[in-house]
Amino acid sequence: MARFLIRDFALANSAYIGAVVHFFGVDAGEADEENLITLYEGLTGSGTLRNPQRLDGEGKNAAPIYADEECIARVSGLAIDDHDTGIISVPGGEAPTYAGAVMTPTGADVANPTYPYTIIFATAVRNPSGVWTVASPTKLIVPAGWTGGRLLGQVAWTAIAADAYVAATWYKNGSATPYRAVSGKAAVTNPVLQVVTPMLVLVAGDEWTLVADTSDATSNIDISDCWAEMELTEGAE
Repeated sequence: MARFLIRDFALANSAYIGAVVHFFGVDAGEADEENLITLYEGLTGSGTLRNPQRLDGEGKNAAPIYADEECIARVSGLAIDDHDTGIISVPGGEAPTYAGAVMTPTGADVANPTYPYTIIFATAVRNPSGVWTVASPTKLIVPAGWTGGRLLGQVAWTAIAADAYVAATWYKNGSATPYRAVSGKAAVTNPVLQVVTPMLVLVAGDEWTLVADTSDATSNIDISDCWAEMELTEGAE
């Protein structure tokens, strides 16, 4: 089962302040007391959380909790009797799906490019929504039906002069946006910048490109450390 957010105990409830919650696996529709499931701290990654959990001073989870198997939560440690929830599983009974694209360039480093330089992508790590195509290798294009999401990207350089600035900027339809990361003076010869937008209202057909810039015209783009993502969150799920 794909990992999902446990929504139970996400809202404050004064009756549950300080409660201890065990998350058991499910056996024949009942809590399997011999199976404390693994709880995760994120939708991805290997970080785990303690099971059982103690609800905070507002009677809710202190932080988001994720699981990758259905479970039943048992609430204890209160003046009222211990009690179980129903079966907790993926909302709607379906695994969450990813919409968007994660792209990387390939090949050798780009030596002495003309700046500002638009990153050219070639490998789709993920691209289920058709955000990227070979015909437009620099562009992440908002697909039809989607109205919300964000852009994330990373640009890396080598052989940067010590007194040079570096910048990474998201462009939309050929024009620079306010979403950029800038280092006024490179502290190392191989700086890396990440630039992330907030959640935006997206328009189908808009073209987003990741653009690198620097005052050192003799520098190189480190292809192996560049990537970009368009994460789609609202619209045609």
